[in-house]
Amino acid sequence: MHLGRLQNGKQKGFPEVPQESLSQANTDYTDCFLDQIGRHDYTKLPFFEECDVIVTSGNRVYGNSYIGEPATEIQRYTSNANYKLNLLHSVNGVDYFDVLRGPSNGMELLNFFNEAV
Repeated sequence: MHLGRLQNGKQKGFPEVPQESLSQANTDYTDCFLDQIGRHDYTKLPFFEECDVIVTSGNRVYGNSYIGEPATEIQRYTSNANYKLNLLHSVNGVDYFDVLRGPSNGMELLNFFNEAV
């Protein structure tokens, strides 16, 4: 795995953990959430995921592709996306998906929820 060059003595790609995420209030909230989720049957918990796919020219130095194929870059919340991928998945894998051309908006995501359920 390529981690990037050293910047200020640190490897690029390893961000520091925000201190507010380690606060006692945040830890208590996380414990409460995990306690609530732990009471449910994990096989029936749905998860929604939304990501953007940018199909780029083959001269990009980042993204994923085979040699000689255009790179595909996956990002969250981009305004210049070529495709939007919406997933409904569970512990068993992907249960439902939808691919949209171009960037999405809130109404498209609500329509996906309506179709998936």
